[in-house]
Amino acid sequence: MTGGDGSNARSGSNIIVAGLCLQIVFFGLFVVTGIAFHTRLNKRPTGLSFEAPWKKHMWSLYVVSILIFIRSIVRVVEFVQGFDGHIISHEWFIYVFDALLMWVACVVLNWAHPGEVAQHLRATKPRGLAVNPAYQL
Repeated sequence: MTGGDGSNARSGSNIIVAGLCLQIVFFGLFVVTGIAFHTRLNKRPTGLSFEAPWKKHMWSLYVVSILIFIRSIVRVVEFVQGFDGHIISHEWFIYVFDALLMWVACVVLNWAHPGEVAQHLRATKPRGLAVNPAYQL
């Protein structure tokens, strides 16, 4: 890696681990916000929420979030183990916990594409809701 004693590599690895941990924390806050939104909208639904397919999109968000959490945790363990650890030295971990998880996330997000909600809003054009022409598909 470096011509020195490896302290730069250790520092870089520590920075990556700290960044991944911070990513997990902030992504967790995002998921908590999504759960709060879902719970509040279930308790006090609006007229538009009965018509729009928002529940399908929230559940797809939960599935994708779990996949991203798993991937992030595996990445933290990978960097904590170091450059000669078990995960980094076995290629199948990358295929399963990186490529496969992100492929499944892409499939789920294509199944529940956000454009579905925008298309529904354009089709129903609810009264009192201004649709910005910049967001027209």
